[in-house]
Amino acid sequence: MTPISVERKTLRARLMNLWCQVLDVEESDIDNNPHFFDLGGDCVAAIRLVRAASDHGLVLDNITVFEHPELEVMASLCRETELKTTRVKVPLIEDIHTCTVQQDFVMKSYLKHGTYHNQMVFHFSGDETLLRESWKRIEQRNPILRTVLVQHGGKTVQVVIKGSSEWDQGSNLADYKSLNSKRIMGYGMPLLRFAIISQKDEEFLVWTYLQVVVDGWTKKLIFQDLTENFANAKSQAIRPPFKSFVKHINSIEHITAIAFWEQRLKGLKNIDIFYSSDIDHEPISHDSSQIIEEIPFSHRISPHSSRSITYSTIAHVAWALTISKHCGLKDIFFVSKRSGRQCALPGVESIIKALFDRFGPARYCQSLLVPQVPETDIFARDIRSMRDGESKILLSPDEEMSTMQNMALGTLIELRPRKEGRLDVVAEFDKEVMSEMRMRDLMRVYGGMLQDVAAASQNQHSTMTVEMALS
Repeated sequence: MTPISVERKTLRARLMNLWCQVLDVEESDIDNNPHFFDLGGDCVAAIRLVRAASDHGLVLDNITVFEHPELEVMASLCRETELKTTRVKVPLIEDIHTCTVQQDFVMKSYLKHGTYHNQMVFHFSGDETLLRESWKRIEQRNPILRTVLVQHGGKTVQVVIKGSSEWDQGSNLADYKSLNSKRIMGYGMPLLRFAIISQKDEEFLVWTYLQVVVDGWTKKLIFQDLTENFANAKSQAIRPPFKSFVKHINSIEHITAIAFWEQRLKGLKNIDIFYSSDIDHEPISHDSSQIIEEIPFSHRISPHSSRSITYSTIAHVAWALTISKHCGLKDIFFVSKRSGRQCALPGVESIIKALFDRFGPARYCQSLLVPQVPETDIFARDIRSMRDGESKILLSPDEEMSTMQNMALGTLIELRPRKEGRLDVVAEFDKEVMSEMRMRDLMRVYGGMLQDVAAASQNQHSTMTVEMALS
């Protein structure tokens, strides 16, 4: 029999101790080769065990817990991490707010699909202490950066804690990224963390976060504040509190909005335009494919012309016409994804918080695009007649701070304006429900429609009319 090494015995003892803490059992009640789930473990306990292992310097993931629940095997697959983490030992509650339906949706989507998760890497040079102090000042002024989501009484609430973000240290960027991507950000856990990786002659800053708290616009605001803090430690950007947005969103009458759209979409028969009814498949984010087509595109909006239409309108009209031509239908339905910064809330552009995109239903019926109204400020999943796998269209800003983890959608069309009259049309799609050949054909038609609609909108002799108002 091969003797067990001292290191393995130590790891087994440490892991045993964590089992006792998580499962609330005494070590004396555990037999020689215990089974995690036989002792009362479940999926929640598994998440707690992974977090506890990370807190105590051990590398362990959920897959290992579920596939190797025996203590001996789990301990053999467990290893120590080189990371040294500074954590808040006793996080005290500062405030509690209700959670928006969007935050709840994003968290559940992340835990189920791995979506809405970002890991950004920067080359770093300078004073690490200054960086940490600057960030600490920013997060103290912005409670959303110290927020965790907690399930209580069947509901999800957001809890602001006193303390600072996690800061890890390491010496190998590739190893850290691999390890970091497996560390869950679940309920009751910090939703962002940082790491300084010193590798040979280079240093890297790794910023990991969930889009429950940070979106692209928020990142720009944060970088602005960091820059100002580097130059002047006393700089204090005054921004509206994020709870004002929570109050605004929760004041929206979702029941009224749902009723409005159910009435507006009444009689629609072609919900599943692309996908046959016998397909029983849920889109998975990491299984999606991507196609990028660059097309010439030039459109000027004249402030003096009543005929000028926006880029947004062009994008939606062109997509409706593309679907109509592709499917031979005159009654088309799709979902429009819009920036959450467009809501009617004073100071919304300065709030540091993920304000989330809004999903608004759009219907194309006999050359008329049904206009959107304030009642569209709801989440697409709130409309019972909608299917998760249906097509969605997204307008992106000119510059992207980073690329977010793909969303679990059947088809997502994204427009990325480039300089010098060029436009990238990006399609994210699930091959289980849409073939690459079919997607390329749609992209070709859509590219042509974009140019045709843009040209028609600027042609004074064109008889084309568009009745569409996108809030």
